[in-house]
Parts: sequence; C-alpha cells; structure tokens
Amino acid sequence: MPRTDPSAVGEVLDTSLDDGTLSAYIAAAGDVVDDIADRAPETDADTLERIERFFAAYLASASDPRADSQSGGARSISYRDIDGDGNASHKQVAVALDPTNTIASAGLPNASVSSPSVKRNRRR
Repeated sequence: MPRTDPSAVGEVLDTSLDDGTLSAYIAAAGDVVDDIADRAPETDADTLERIERFFAAYLASASDPRADSQSGGARSISYRDIDGDGNASHKQVAVALDPTNTIASAGLPNASVSSPSVKRNRRR
C-alpha cells in the first residue's frame, strides 16, 4: 500500500504528469521503501512516507524533464539530467532520509575479488 499520493509528489515536483503516471512511480518507489522498512523497522511512518515521496519525484523527473537553461540566437535548450545536478535534489533528500543507505547504493556495481589458489611445492 502506498505511503504517499500523487498530490504529495506534485508538491515537491513541478510536473505535468497525470496521477496515473505518478502512481506508477510511487509504486516503484514504494517497493524500495518497503525494503528500507524491512531493514530498519525502527524508522517511523512519516520518514518512510517522505522517502517514498522524494524518491518517486526523482523517478518521475526522468519522464518529465524540465528545461534547465535556454538561450536565444542559435536556440539552445538543455534539460536537467536525472543523474546530474538537476533533479538529483529529490534523490538527495531521499538518500538523506534513508537510514539503510539502500537508495544511495542502488545501481552501484558490485565488486568482488578472487585469487587463484596457488600451492607451493616445498622442497627440503
């Protein structure tokens, strides 16, 4: 069950997306927040709602980019990058509220180190 709703997400994200689309992003954010709640059961419901709201806003910003800068003359428009400086602020809020570091570590590559077993023949 979602902890937030499209109107709450709309309060933190200037968007033209409809409620159905925002609800899909809320559901995706909710899956992540469910994992956070399982890992840190002491996290209160208000904090979980805020994490879900800001993470949903971050996810939705990928579908509704806003112009970050415009210029005249040669007509240049650039859009904020979801992983750049633009809408990342929504993700940064969710990361700051996440006591488990789940959101911050999402998408990071896993690393492992292995070493071949080497046996040395000991001659005496």
